[in-house]
Amino acid sequence: MLSKLNNEVLSHGPEALLPQNLKKKWLSILQEMAEDFIGSNYDLEECKKPEDVADPILTVCVSEILRSQPNYTTDIPIDKMLEKVAIYSISLIIEAVDRQSNME
Repeated sequence: MLSKLNNEVLSHGPEALLPQNLKKKWLSILQEMAEDFIGSNYDLEECKKPEDVADPILTVCVSEILRSQPNYTTDIPIDKMLEKVAIYSISLIIEAVDRQSNME
C-alpha cells in the first residue's frame, strides 16, 4: 500500500496529500484509515488520550506535509505527531463528507 501511495500520490509532492487535492480513490482509502484511527483512539463518552501508535500511512502523509513547512523539525514529540495525525484524519473525513454531500 505504501509503495502505491508513493507512486500515485507522494511523487506529486506534499500538496497532493492535502485532502482537497486527493483523487477520489485515495481520499476513500485514507478516509477509512482515518475513521479507524479516530475510532480506536478517541471515545465520545470519555476523553481518552490516544495510544502511542498511529496508522503508519497516515503518519507518512502527515510527515510529508510537515517536511514541506518552512520551520520543519525532525524532533516532533509523539503526542504532537498524534495530534497532527488526528487533525489530518478529521480533515480527510470532512473532505469526504463534503464531496459526498455535493453541498456548496
